[in-house]
Amino acid sequence: MSFLKDWVAQRSLSQRTMFNMAVRIALVIICVTMLSYWHFISSLETQVVSQLEKYVIERGQRESHIFQLAEDNHQLLKQALLQRLEQFSDTDPKAEFDALFETWADGTTRNRLQGQSIEQFDKQTYPTVFIGKQVEINADIRRRVLAFYELTQTYGRAWLNRFVDTYIMAPENIEVIYWPAVAWGLDTTAEINIPEEEFFFISDKTHNPERKPVWTGVFEDPVPKLWMVSLETPVDDAQGRHIATLGHDIILNDLFTRIVDERLTGTYNLLFREDGRLIAHPEFMEAIKAKGGAFNIPTDGDLHLQTIFNLVKNHNKTRIIDNTTQHEYLAVTQLAGTGWYFVVAYPKSLLAELAFHTVTIIFLLGLLSLLIELFILFYVLRVQVSTPLKSFVTVTQKIADGNFKIAHQLDTLRQDELGKLATALSLMSYKLENNFMLMEGIVQERTQALATANAEITELNQRLEKENVRMSHELAITRKLQQMVLPRTQELTRIPELDIVGYMEPASEVGGDYYDVLQQNGHVKISIGDVTGHGLESGVLMLMVQTAVRTLLVNNVTDPHEFLNTLNRAIYDNIQRMSSDKHLTLSLIDYENGTLHLSGQHEEVLVVRKEGNIERIDTINLGFMLGLEPDISSFVGQLDIKIQSGDGIVLYTDGITEAFNKHKQPYGLERLCQIISQSWALSVADICDAIMQDVRQHIGNTKISDDLTLLIIKKT
Repeated sequence: MSFLKDWVAQRSLSQRTMFNMAVRIALVIICVTMLSYWHFISSLETQVVSQLEKYVIERGQRESHIFQLAEDNHQLLKQALLQRLEQFSDTDPKAEFDALFETWADGTTRNRLQGQSIEQFDKQTYPTVFIGKQVEINADIRRRVLAFYELTQTYGRAWLNRFVDTYIMAPENIEVIYWPAVAWGLDTTAEINIPEEEFFFISDKTHNPERKPVWTGVFEDPVPKLWMVSLETPVDDAQGRHIATLGHDIILNDLFTRIVDERLTGTYNLLFREDGRLIAHPEFMEAIKAKGGAFNIPTDGDLHLQTIFNLVKNHNKTRIIDNTTQHEYLAVTQLAGTGWYFVVAYPKSLLAELAFHTVTIIFLLGLLSLLIELFILFYVLRVQVSTPLKSFVTVTQKIADGNFKIAHQLDTLRQDELGKLATALSLMSYKLENNFMLMEGIVQERTQALATANAEITELNQRLEKENVRMSHELAITRKLQQMVLPRTQELTRIPELDIVGYMEPASEVGGDYYDVLQQNGHVKISIGDVTGHGLESGVLMLMVQTAVRTLLVNNVTDPHEFLNTLNRAIYDNIQRMSSDKHLTLSLIDYENGTLHLSGQHEEVLVVRKEGNIERIDTINLGFMLGLEPDISSFVGQLDIKIQSGDGIVLYTDGITEAFNKHKQPYGLERLCQIISQSWALSVADICDAIMQDVRQHIGNTKISDDLTLLIIKKT
């Protein structure tokens, strides 16, 4: 916004005027466009909802036709079956039965093939029959099977143009089916138990006490490998005995295609049962097939699908439902017969797109009007304002260059505002000429005064340079003292049972990191710490710590609580005297007969086993930062670590783990552990070199911002 203000301020008066007018007219155009958009989308919404309701009703009627026809067929077939069984009375048509059917080698009873193969069987003319091997065939079975056979042959052929098959089942594990495309009764396995299949048990008295036609869920028939849905109608005799179930299979390939592909532009369709079983959805067809047609929306569907299901169930009397969660309209209808819900999901974004196209035209017309208005305004401003102002600018610039006589060229006779401005500018030029001559004398006096002040500043800078040289020498001495108190290689090699190497590189001339390895009367004391910040003050505090640790060790102070608390008190008192805000973390390790006694709070201690496995020891509960409180004895704890030959520890300061590269990415503890584990079989010196080389590779050309300190100890 400030950039825009600066840009406008730098323009000419005519340009600023045009800009302000353009902004105001543009705001009017935008407001009109927004009102037009709101009005248009409101009208469009009402129109679309009405058309959507008509569409879903017509579509529902079209999709319902096949299901309603199936139920009507079953009523005819049920009456015909009961009449045919009544005609049989108590006769036993054994001869007729045996002429048509025979017992197969697998124990089942099926069509008599007369020496033909299954492929040669005339499926166009005859139904196929399956009677389970456990069925005891008696007169009642023979009467029912023959009745099933006659009726499926007659009615199945008549209904073939709309239904792929017609079949009748019995609860004894019997099925007679007319299906010209598939020899189902001949191909099906002998182990099938029809009463346990959904397409039968939904019609038994347990699952269908109302004894009404029912529809199965979507399923894949194992014989033809087709996805279908079945209508099952139970048939009971006069005594209420379940004697048959009538069936129609409707192959759903065409239905799936229509649901997915035949849709309004930008919308999608879905179909589901009242109990929540999803039948068709463009995004869930594979999931439906994977679950064998038993895709249950409340348990298997996503949040969007569950929302649609709940809205439809709770608004079952409403044709159009506003799904505010997913910003869409749901047009709903139930398919006659099945009671399935057919839903058209219409995204509200389609309304916005239609409205946007219309409003865009309105906006473009307004923009064209704006350009015409700006062109007219530009012409008027150029003639009436811009040209006269340019002459004022030229005269003003020459006056600024010292040509005060140029003002007489201005038109002071004009009677408008520009004439008054010309008169004022001429008077100003006369006064400026007089003031300029007066200022020349004053400037000479001020120039002499500035020359004197400059000489004094030069002398002061020379004194500051000498002081900086002196302070640099003092810092160099302090750094040398700091390096002198670090343990020498000869000292480290004289410590029995341990191979030790140390490394420290300060971020500035004087660092704030500290480490030491001391030996007194056979007692080995290892310490590492990190003073906050770096520079002279941090380096002095580091020297205090080193001196205090050595003093306590010489005086045989071995208890960790007493050692750390006494050390903290000395540091705390010195910090108070120095009026400093420095403090430090410090870990102390006492080594004795293969055991490391760890105390004090610092970075994690890395215990490395001989094979390179690393154990990370958190020291947060083993101490407290030194110099913050006068007494830290209550915070001090101790942890014992057993090490064998080849085991060791790695100590470090946060300058290593927090070393940043040019992408502001830290080196990190995980990477440190990885390089340690990879190189642990090397000597401690080579391990140190490998670590520092990896840190350098990570840092690259980035300047280090904190001290780098590393201490590696391995038991021989």
